[in-house]
Amino acid sequence: PARHTYRITDSGRQHLREWKEVLENLAVSMQNFVAGVRALDASEEVSSLPDSPR
Repeated sequence: PARHTYRITDSGRQHLREWKEVLENLAVSMQNFVAGVRALDASEEVSSLPDSPR
């Protein structure tokens, strides 16, 4: 079968740029979410430790 050569159009390139931005923003949101969960886990670990005798 003959091979086809494809080229990206200017509008296709712009669409890719827009998706890149969307995915970068999503990645930041996901990193912030994971950091929040880690902080919550860390605070629960500290609060679940038994009090030291006085």
